[in-house]
Amino acid sequence: MKRKGNTVFIVELFIMFIILLIVIVSIVTISMKTRNQSEQAGQLTQAVVCAENIAEVTKGARNANQAAGMIKKIDGAEKVKVTGDKTSVQIGLKSNGRYDEGDKDRVYDVTVKTETESGSSGIYIKENIAVFVPGEKEAVYVLDSGSYVKEEK
Repeated sequence: MKRKGNTVFIVELFIMFIILLIVIVSIVTISMKTRNQSEQAGQLTQAVVCAENIAEVTKGARNANQAAGMIKKIDGAEKVKVTGDKTSVQIGLKSNGRYDEGDKDRVYDVTVKTETESGSSGIYIKENIAVFVPGEKEAVYVLDSGSYVKEEK
């Protein structure tokens, strides 16, 4: 009789151990997925901040050369170059949205495409700002912005 009780106890202990393992694996998996989503959200937030900063700085730039001149004044802007109607730049950001030379993981490639439309009393300037992680072909964030500049006569 004692052997039967020991066997039942061991089987019950084994089943509880398996249930415990399943719970632990589930918790670890969920934690890893949420951390990954959190990192992606942080990257997206920084890309939005970067695009908004570029849009504010280049507001009113009538062409890519003017936009490049304005972008060069931004802290952390490097490798500014103009190709046709596009301005490309590398920008480094800290976690609080500011430039930090030591934080190379927070570098973004940004392209600004500038188009103008003339009107009767001014010019409408459209900008397409795309933020990329270096080496990636798909943009993390794209911002379409525009401003109207009244021409003085």
